[in-house]
Amino acid sequence: STRSAASTGGTCDPRSPANVTHFTGIVRAGLGDCAQYIERFSETYREATGADLFPGTLNVELECEWRSPGWAWRVDLRPHGGAVVALITPCSLAGNPAFVIRTLANEGGWGDHPRTIVEIAAAEHLRSRHGLADGDEVALDLP
Repeated sequence: STRSAASTGGTCDPRSPANVTHFTGIVRAGLGDCAQYIERFSETYREATGADLFPGTLNVELECEWRSPGWAWRVDLRPHGGAVVALITPCSLAGNPAFVIRTLANEGGWGDHPRTIVEIAAAEHLRSRHGLADGDEVALDLP
């Protein structure tokens, strides 16, 4: 994956084992868009991830850009009435299984979020589960 310096908070750990990078990121407010998509296309997301995702994501800002790996699951919501293609990548947040959901536009650098923002989805409400608020640090393992 591509990494570049940014001055947005969080740290990148270059000592990561093969195929996983350990990040510390900062929780940020989101736009609220992903919640409606996860709810509206819950069956499509369940088929892609094998999980019933909580309708909403946790936005985490990294110090470095993160790019979805080439093997990320591509979920085209357009045939189901959606407007986007999403890339889904398994990850872990604070040691718990989760998924990065990123639109092709965000991956390409022309979407609503810069590549330093990752949207994390899981089967539970991550802010409640981990007692998180905007500005808190959180540990992520990303491929």
